[in-house]
Amino acid sequence: MKSTNWKFFDNTKDLLAFIVSEYGSEALFARKYLSDHTSPMLPQGQKNLVKQAYDCGIVKILQNNMDSDQKQKLDAVKKATKKLIDLMYSHEIAERVVWEFTNALGWGNTAPQNDNPVQTQPQPIPAPPPTVPIPGLDSLMMRAWLFAEDGDWQEATDYFNKILDIDPKYAPAYLGLLCADLKVAKEEELANIKNAVVILGHKQYKRATADPEIKARLDGYVQTIKDGLEKALTVLRERFDPKKSELQKPKNEGEYYKNPDKIRVHLDGIDWLALDELNGKVLLISEKVLERKEYHVGGSAITWEQCTLRKYLNGEFLDKLDTINSIIIEIQNDNPDNPWYQTVGGNQTKDKIFLLSLNEVCRYFGDSSAKLNKMGSTGSDCYIEDQNNKNRIAEDESGTVSWWWLRSPGGGIDFGSGTSCVDMDGCVRVASYVYNDTRSGGVRPAFWIKLY
Repeated sequence: MKSTNWKFFDNTKDLLAFIVSEYGSEALFARKYLSDHTSPMLPQGQKNLVKQAYDCGIVKILQNNMDSDQKQKLDAVKKATKKLIDLMYSHEIAERVVWEFTNALGWGNTAPQNDNPVQTQPQPIPAPPPTVPIPGLDSLMMRAWLFAEDGDWQEATDYFNKILDIDPKYAPAYLGLLCADLKVAKEEELANIKNAVVILGHKQYKRATADPEIKARLDGYVQTIKDGLEKALTVLRERFDPKKSELQKPKNEGEYYKNPDKIRVHLDGIDWLALDELNGKVLLISEKVLERKEYHVGGSAITWEQCTLRKYLNGEFLDKLDTINSIIIEIQNDNPDNPWYQTVGGNQTKDKIFLLSLNEVCRYFGDSSAKLNKMGSTGSDCYIEDQNNKNRIAEDESGTVSWWWLRSPGGGIDFGSGTSCVDMDGCVRVASYVYNDTRSGGVRPAFWIKLY
């Protein structure tokens, strides 16, 4: 047996030919050789198809006819092809996979085992179907997209892979796999994907864009996603343009929220509300509660600087905002002590994504600063409740009202060292839930972006 360096194969034909050339024809009937030399670069659909060839007895049929004459070999080919057709594979696919085995075995050049000199020239083993055009390919594509429209993503994926069994370089099928993986029922819906990088970084993107026409279409969808960012920035620039007197920043704090439709923007698939503007920078906060998380995993009192929620927001969550990541500004946040209970707020922090503080939530959702600055008391007066409650109420994506975290410390005799929050009725809890509260609070991320 020869020793050789393992190789990578992008099609079954070359893999089978390699096994026979290195180890002999008998090796083709030992399934382990296929496993040893099949690389991740061999398309999954082809791996599955060859596996079926062993499981349903096709390889055994060929093995039993290794010493047969040409006519018997042709009959064996027909019998093996029918086996795959009976398993619901198309004639084209069945014929191709059987041919790949017989081609590796050299059957196409084998003379009939017959001593009769008058015997007519035997017919060669049929060659594989041509790569382009392929009969029945369009119907398979149609079936695949119908499954996608029905939301049957696994069936759609299986059919796109069947197409690649016929033609491993068929770019439209790779586009189909991309759509099925992203759960997109129609190609044009790719323009609605939240982040352009989801398309550009997909494993099937390179193979799909080998076709110039597909590349042009995908580039168009990506550009549409990017144009959404520019559109949102235009809305904000118009709203905060200091040259337009009717759009100048209102004098009263929180006045933006009296006209929320003028300052709502859609970025990375999320609706954001503009709270403030300063020197060409705008403060945004999610309109809805995006998820629920513990303020700190570990069950101990801790400041914003050290909590696990801050780490998550400036890491995993930030990475999701691919479209606007480059215009988010890192700022230095003050973290003052709790004004009522003097609970320590901790050091200043440099953040890209953060939660609002007590001061900020009482400033931007209608001015409740006077009540915050007035010393509260324990018990029933541990929260701020006023006419601005309605502005602070937030729902999650399902429409359920949720309480949401602030980054400032809470505190008080009855509450211990906790974290402040906004309750479901919109009141601001200055003394609030403890850090290890099992009822994870709602998260409304905030950040500053540059307009120019």
